[in-house]
Amino acid sequence: MELSYEAHLQIVNFIVKGSEFRSKFLFKEALGIYYSGLKLIPELKADYDENTWLETEIGNCYFEFQDFHKAVLHYQSALISEDGIDDAFIWFKLGCSFYLLNDMDNAIVHLKQSFTLEGDEFFTDEDPKYLLVIGQHPIEKKINVFHLQESNTINYQLPPDWKKN
Repeated sequence: MELSYEAHLQIVNFIVKGSEFRSKFLFKEALGIYYSGLKLIPELKADYDENTWLETEIGNCYFEFQDFHKAVLHYQSALISEDGIDDAFIWFKLGCSFYLLNDMDNAIVHLKQSFTLEGDEFFTDEDPKYLLVIGQHPIEKKINVFHLQESNTINYQLPPDWKKN
């Protein structure tokens, strides 16, 4: 669904203002602006692109606050909103939030989906732990190959008639 042109422009302005506050680490101020934008979206908010944008920005603020429970709620809301399901960034931040909440099952699911959608784009500037948890870190791949080679050597059976000398 689409909002009126005026409502759409107001929300875009709220997002720009909120982003300015976020860039100055003024997260509470940014949240106030983003929540004001949400009020402009009618019921069935998930049917609007603008809801995806605002919920993602709110999730980002809570992530920066290290309130990962609230971040998860808003990223999930963004994910089920219009076009959210195809947004690798939302999947990534949701996976990071679950990881930081020590919910590894959900972290792996969401981080893998982000990786499937965009490769390592969102992972490159982040802590390598997120790639490690999904087995996509270059070091992890080398370790897995080493273990495979090592296990083949270890599991090699010598003929019974072989003599030690």
